[in-house]
Order: sequence, then structure tokens, then C-alpha cells
Amino acid sequence: MKELKKNTADIMAFFKNRKLKLSASLLSLVLALSSLAVFTSLVKQNKADYVSYSLEKANDDYLTLNVSEGRLTEEELKQASDKMGIAVKGLVPSVEGGMSLLDSCQESKGYLYSIFDPINNLVSIDKLTDLPASYSLMAGDFPKATQSIMLTDFQYALFSLGGYEDRTAENGTALTPEALKDPSALLGQKLYFRNSDALTISGILNTGFNLEHFQPYFDYWKEAFDEKEPKAQTTEVHALGQELFEKKSYSYLNLGFVSSDVYSKFQKAKDVFSFKDPNMSILASSLPVAFSNSSYGAKILDESNKNKATFFDSKAVIKDNDVVLPFKDYIYFLYRNNILPQSLQVTLPKDCLYSATSDQTLTVVPLNFFQSLSGYGIRYVTDKYYQEAFDNNEFPKDKYIASYYTSKGTQTPENIPESEKKDIFALYAADIYNSIDAGGSIQVKVYEEGHQISLKLLSYYLSSYKDTYFKNREFICSYNSGSSSLKTSLNLAGLTLDSEIMMTENEGKILCANIYDYYTAFILPKGQETAEVKKAVDFCLASGNRNIHLANQTYEKAISVSEKLNVVKYVFLALFVGLSLCSFFLISSLLLDSAALDNENQQQESDRKDLEHKLIVETGMLFLTSLVLFIPLTYGLWALIAKLFVSSSLSLPWPGVISILLSLVLSVLIVFCSYLKAKHVIKVSAE
Repeated sequence: MKELKKNTADIMAFFKNRKLKLSASLLSLVLALSSLAVFTSLVKQNKADYVSYSLEKANDDYLTLNVSEGRLTEEELKQASDKMGIAVKGLVPSVEGGMSLLDSCQESKGYLYSIFDPINNLVSIDKLTDLPASYSLMAGDFPKATQSIMLTDFQYALFSLGGYEDRTAENGTALTPEALKDPSALLGQKLYFRNSDALTISGILNTGFNLEHFQPYFDYWKEAFDEKEPKAQTTEVHALGQELFEKKSYSYLNLGFVSSDVYSKFQKAKDVFSFKDPNMSILASSLPVAFSNSSYGAKILDESNKNKATFFDSKAVIKDNDVVLPFKDYIYFLYRNNILPQSLQVTLPKDCLYSATSDQTLTVVPLNFFQSLSGYGIRYVTDKYYQEAFDNNEFPKDKYIASYYTSKGTQTPENIPESEKKDIFALYAADIYNSIDAGGSIQVKVYEEGHQISLKLLSYYLSSYKDTYFKNREFICSYNSGSSSLKTSLNLAGLTLDSEIMMTENEGKILCANIYDYYTAFILPKGQETAEVKKAVDFCLASGNRNIHLANQTYEKAISVSEKLNVVKYVFLALFVGLSLCSFFLISSLLLDSAALDNENQQQESDRKDLEHKLIVETGMLFLTSLVLFIPLTYGLWALIAKLFVSSSLSLPWPGVISILLSLVLSVLIVFCSYLKAKHVIKVSAE
């Protein structure tokens, strides 16, 4: 025992005199062990593991699959469901920009526009069991009847803040925010998709949307709208905006839960297209100014929607290469090419003017006159209906009276002059025009009758000027196909008051692509088991060139981070190799230094055995010290990696037991090899 104490004291004294080499030995050994632990952890946690872990820890209640190119067939959809073990629900894009709930909001302008988006995707779900377990019904029920829709609590929040108003009907329902404190007050009210019949609100789904949580973000936009120079967003407001964007884009928050008949209708719809080539332009073959660019959408021109066009040929026979262009843009094209005169005498037919007994002749600026053609429809219905509407309260006149006098900067008079009643009603009529797409199927007197007047005028001027100002009807469409630049001849068959181009679908010359061929989304409830999420991630990462991915910012960030970590792991591999060799030589040198101190007095065999025992004790002390330091250093390095490479919204799994055990084996191996080397050198020296 005395000998052991003496040896221990000698060892400690030796280590004290070799502080620098001891520190270098331990540091290199501990760093080598930690580098191995980090490397093996990063190797073991592949991209799918890391992404799955981050998604699970993100605590989202949804996963959304996006298909960026092509469409999943029904069979592929079934395979996806089977592989992930979750029933995948199909989302159908709603055509023509979706349903703008703001069209039915009393406060239709202002800061709410900056927060609430149209409903662009529809889903057919009729029971709570198909949704996350935390969801419940706030009011009403799922859409059981035809032409019905269930809103979410987020969409209900729009009406609870801005009120509800049915602007598409005479004497339409109007509900103030106060009246909508009870969400059931919204049940039975009507909403409208563009170019679709009215949908009845059947219920409101509680997804757990917390308006108070996002209140700073709402307050910012409300203040920004009222101020001429909005303040910069704070970190909190920006983060809330990103969170809300994520949920609106990828979660259930802004879906339209529609009845099966509505879902089926939009599933089969094929009338909304976008140009394949971003550089496509349409121009008259003899004129230089391009008419259109990639910002335009397009529809297929066929028998089902040709009623939205006014044709130069009254027979309206659709032929190959026919194109129908928006009237406003065609007029601007003529103006840019100096085809329209500076002034023009035009005739307003008497049947397009209310109570007119003869045609009227006006001298106009052609560009302004033709581009404001719909205004004559508004003027017609205003002249015809304003008195009746005021007398019978057939429109929300208090709102428009206040708006009219506010814009003039004057107080509202007790008795409104007859001349101003017409202007006030014209504001209402203009709002109707702006909130309903031309050619829509909604039957509203003020809109439909005025729209028919505008169509009459369009037909009249097409006939009047088709051989003069409107004679440039031969166009070419230039676009790229791979590395080639191609051109296709087009015939301007007619014009439309709508805002989108219509083109025939010609064999071999399809210049438009159905949006369903470019984007399809499927949404599914996320289970509580990590294994389910892992299956979904594996399916996406193994989908090859179909470009299927989880549409979730956590997923996208995790994919990006995993690629960075793939590089980081090789850095730690290099550190492990270099530091292992370094620690081996340093520890061997340290042990040899220890042996050299007593070498002169150790001539007997027993002395050499004492030296070997001393080396074993020194080796054990180095091993135990490295063990004590290695584990906290490993987790410290891991935390540093997470801080440097992983954003706060992601989670990096901690190193597992296997990685720690491998490092312990390495530690034993290095110090044991160092001991063997020192022992061998001592033995050779003694001989």
C-alpha cells in the first residue's frame, strides 16, 4: 500500500512537471473521441432520419405532399397511402385564382387584404376522424348538402373582424363583426367562387387557430395601412408573419372543405392554363410591339366557354389557331402601335343608354373610351335603378353614402341631393363589377344587366371597326421549345371583357399547359408516431424525378441543413484521424518520459516490473481523465453544431449510445497501444 501511494505521488509529481505535454495529450485524445462520436452520429442519422426528427419535434399537425411536375395517378396515390400507412387526401386547385372571401367581407379594403388569401385548394372530407385528433367543430357540420362549404376558424376570423355582406344579391344579408361574435351566425350564408354557383356555409372547423397569438402581426398591418410611411417590422412581427404564411400555405388553415359535388366539379375542370414558356409573346406579324408576356393566364377556347368571347365573325365558328384576347389589352396594343387616332367620333346606340330616344355621338380619346367600356354598363344600371334602390333600401346605402362624402372631404348632409344619389349608387354598382368576374354565372340584376350592356357595346364596335382600326388580326406567337425558338401563326377570332387569353388547343401546337400538370398537392394528418413521419419522408426522398416533396418549411429547412451536415461529418472524420494519431504519439512520448526518470535505478527485474505497473497506472489515469472530459465535450460540440448549422425551428438528435461506446473503445485502443509502445521501448532499452 505504501508502495502504491509512493507510485501515485510520483506519477502526480511527474504529471505536474509535464503540464504542457499532459494537456496536449489529453486534449488531442478527448477531441479525437468527440470527433468520432460526432462523425458516427452524423453518419448514422441520414437525411431521412434528421428530417423526420425535425418534423416530429416541430409539433405540426399536418404534412403536405407537393408534386411539382406531373400528376399522381389514382394508382400512385393509393401506393403513396400504402407506403406511408396514412390515407392521403387529394387537394384540387380551385380555378381562376380561387375564392376571395374578401369579396364577401364588409370591410373589403384595407389591412385585411394583407393577411387573408383566397381559398386556392379544395378538399372533400366529411368526418372529423380524417383530421388531426385535436380538431373539432366550432359551429355547424361538414358539408353534407350539395353546393356547400365548411370554413376554418382562420377564415371565420376574417368575418369576425370585417363583417359579412352578400354583395351579389339585391337586399343581400349584411352581418357586422358584433353579430358574428357567435360563429353560428355565419351558417347558411353564401360564398362565391368565380365562374361557379353560390356555396352555402355549412359549418366552421376549429383547427386551434389563435387570433391573440397573431395579434401583433394584425396590429402591424392595421397601423401600416393607416400610415403613409409604415414602420419596419420587428423581429416578433416578422416571425409571426412567417408562421402564418407557413400555415396558410401548407396546413388545413386556409383550405375549402367542400361537398363532394363541388370537389368533383373542380377536379374535372380544365379551363385554367398558364403559358409553358416564360418568354412567350404574341404580336401582330406586321407590327413590332409585343402584346402579351408571361404574366398572362390563358384558357382553352372551346365550345364550353366561347360564350365569354365576342367574335368578329358572327357565326362564332372556332377554328385551329384561333385566339381571343382581352379587349382592354388589345386596345392598348393598338395604341402603342399608333393605330388609334388621337380623337375619334363614336356612336353610343340608344338601346345601350337608359331612356334614350336616339343614338348619341361623342368625341372621345379612343384609348380611354374603349378601356372604360364596362363603365357604360355601370352608367346604364345606375340611371335605371338608383332612385328605386334608394327608396326601397335595395343596397347598403349608409356604407356608400359615408364612403362618398369621405372621399369628397365633406360632412354628410341631412338630405342627399338627387344629383349625388346617382353618384353614390354608381359606387355600389362599380363594386359589384369589381367583385364578380365577367361572364360569371351569379344572377345579380345590377351586374348582369350592366354586363349585357357592355357586351352589346363591344359587339357594336367590333362590327363597326373590324375593317379599320381592328383589322390587324393576324398574329404570331413566339416561344421557346428546348433550345429552339418557335413561332406559330394565330388568328384573332374575337375579344373578351375577361382578363385572360383564350386559345384553341391545336394538335402539336399546344402553347398552354393545364395547371394540374404542374402542381398537385395532397394533405394528410400527421400521426403521433415518428415511424409514420419517417415513412412519408422516405417516400418523398425515394420518389426519383417525380419531384414529390413535403411542402413544409420545416421539411425544406431540414433538407438544406442535412446537406450542410453531410459536409460537416467529413470535417470531423478528418479531425478524428489526425487527432487520434497525434494523441497516440503524445501519450507514448509522455509514458516514455515517465519511464526515463527512473531508468537509472531500475536495473533489477523487480524494478522493471514496478515500472510496468507504474505505466499501467498512468495509462489508466489518462483513460479515466479522458472519459470524464469526453462526454461533456461531445455534447458541447454537438450543441455548437446545432447553433451554427441548425435553425431554431429545427431539432438535431443527440448522439446515441452506440456513438459513445465506439468512442470509448477508441479511447481504450489509443491508450493501450501507447502503453504497449512505451513498454516495448523500455524492454529494448533494458536489453
